[in-house]
Amino acid sequence: MNPILYSPYETVFDHNGIGVLSQCMSCLCTEVLNGSYEITLTYPVSGVFQNEIQLNSVIKVKPNYRDNPQPFRVYRIVKDIDGYITVKAAHLCYDTSGIPVMPFMAASLQDAIVNINERRNLENESEFVIAANYSIAGDMTVEVPTSLRALMGGSENTLNYIYGGEYHYDGFVTELLQRRGRDVGASIRYGKNILDFEQESDCEELYTAVFGYWYRSATNDNPAESVYGNIIHCSGNYPYEKVMTLDVSDKFNSDYTPSKSEIDDVVRQYIADNGIGVPKYEMKIDYTEDSGISGICLGDTLGVYFPVYDIKAAARCTTVVFDCLKERNDSIKVGVVGSNISSTIASITADNSELRRQMVNEARGIKTDFKSTTTEIRGSISDLRGNITEVIADINGLRTTITSVQTAQSNTNTRLDTAESTLQTFRTVVIPDEFAALINDYVSAENSPNNVNANRIKIIESFIKLMGGRVLSDGTIVNGGVVLGQNISEIKLKLENDVLYFFKGSEDTATKDSALAYFAAGKMWINTALIEVLMIGTEEDNFIFKLAGSGNNRCLFISGKVSTGGS
Repeated sequence: MNPILYSPYETVFDHNGIGVLSQCMSCLCTEVLNGSYEITLTYPVSGVFQNEIQLNSVIKVKPNYRDNPQPFRVYRIVKDIDGYITVKAAHLCYDTSGIPVMPFMAASLQDAIVNINERRNLENESEFVIAANYSIAGDMTVEVPTSLRALMGGSENTLNYIYGGEYHYDGFVTELLQRRGRDVGASIRYGKNILDFEQESDCEELYTAVFGYWYRSATNDNPAESVYGNIIHCSGNYPYEKVMTLDVSDKFNSDYTPSKSEIDDVVRQYIADNGIGVPKYEMKIDYTEDSGISGICLGDTLGVYFPVYDIKAAARCTTVVFDCLKERNDSIKVGVVGSNISSTIASITADNSELRRQMVNEARGIKTDFKSTTTEIRGSISDLRGNITEVIADINGLRTTITSVQTAQSNTNTRLDTAESTLQTFRTVVIPDEFAALINDYVSAENSPNNVNANRIKIIESFIKLMGGRVLSDGTIVNGGVVLGQNISEIKLKLENDVLYFFKGSEDTATKDSALAYFAAGKMWINTALIEVLMIGTEEDNFIFKLAGSGNNRCLFISGKVSTGGS
């Protein structure tokens, strides 16, 4: 298929656009599994559409045997002295690097995809869609705005890292597949369809046996526990023994204690799944396209067999270089599937050309361990954030408490100043001189570091009570006062609003109507309803006043004597 050129602004590619690049000299499409997806095109400077090929132009080509023609956006144009331009273009999915996605939290792959498709922050609606053909649980947290392409892979907190899978691109649709490719059933055999190969072995990390163990940490109620398995040897003849220790604790429920045989079974499965005891190989292989193994696409699985060395392996296609003009593979890379030979790379070149390749995929088992560790770390971070939030709340509460204490201290100081002022005002009026010193000591004792007058203060406190200002039921404003007398005293005195009361009972109810007597404005009033006899003078020389009767029939009796002695 000849490439077709489109305007940078084109979004529909079902027509011939600006024109068909029929003068194109070569066009290779290179796609790496979960990696790059680009084309390299050469075109003559004298070509019809040379001036139309611009940066950001779109070129549609056939990328492999199975997919429909795909759009690629030009990002580099280089002119050489031979009269050609070399054009580099990346698949249109690279445009997703300019689509920001707002922060979100997801508990599964499908939940994450819904959030990515719905939380894109663009003024104009985007054509790009991301999807998946499977579902798997797992937490994904995006804390800051991030580009859509950055969320697909390349770092820890991405779809591919958390949920696994392999990407497939079709125009504006990016799909995360559980596994890409097919088992093509073909086999590459030395001497049949392999022309030549070179082999390198690496046993630096080769283990010949595995020793498994289970361990449970101590708790408040139970001591630490451990169970050790047997040393399980790998099949093969080795000149030395190198034993790997393997913690299998996470393979059993936390409340279950496995037996030795159960630990050994887990170790045997681990050896089989990870190819323990098999050295790493690197192979360079040449094959012919006409050897019955054509049509291989990215992710396909095929067999590789070398009878002389008795090497059998399932190889998976990890890179395809496709000739878009000839519509056939130019070259492919295959990696041996399974165990620690997941790092093995075979470079297979069509038409007898040799290429050297290295594998880029990590072993699945290591990836799973990283996922588990990442989940635990995220959980610890989440707990730490919760603790920090609680600490911040406690600090804020402490600040509030300190403010309240400071306010209370200020109010206390204000009340002490008021009390001191009130005592100074009434001290010389209603309190005998012998109490003045004690009251001064009382005021100063509040700030005394040793409180040396504590006992004296207690005596004063039991006899003197200061009353705060208030408003009576009749609207009278009382500025404050002082009461003399203990609670058990029969008669007490109260000075309030320039009125001195003699009263019984509570000072709160002592008024002019209820008091036994009161002085005000230089006059004294006696409550005759409460006092039947009034004596003026001394016990020997006195007048006695007594009221009798009631209403309008009341009489005042006066009796007594006055001494005539003296001058």
